[in-house]
Amino acid sequence: MPALAWENLGEFLDTDDFAFLAMVAGGRTFPVIIDEDYQREAMGGFVMTTAQPTVVAREKDLAGLKKRHRITVAGVDYWLTDDPEPDGTGMATAPISRSRLVDGNAEKFAQPAPGTEEKWQG
Repeated sequence: MPALAWENLGEFLDTDDFAFLAMVAGGRTFPVIIDEDYQREAMGGFVMTTAQPTVVAREKDLAGLKKRHRITVAGVDYWLTDDPEPDGTGMATAPISRSRLVDGNAEKFAQPAPGTEEKWQG
């Protein structure tokens, strides 16, 4: 049976459209999509809106990455804030946070190697 058009994951991850090239430890690169999902919570008279950006990629590309590993997407450093979770379709998602930004003084922290579990600054 031929693969359906939506089964070709490469079409979703085309860097000419809306995917970006990511880099992890050892210089390994692969295409990802950044999803910046916003959540709105209300409690009593208070309303809070938060963002939890996630990286979406092929499950095999995120394999081996863990919480606190660094991933660089389009020149921006992020830390994985949890382990990647497969979604059952060959894709996986992992929540991320921008790294090295503490009180706006990113330059005072040493640059960790991509994919390492060095002390998390975010």
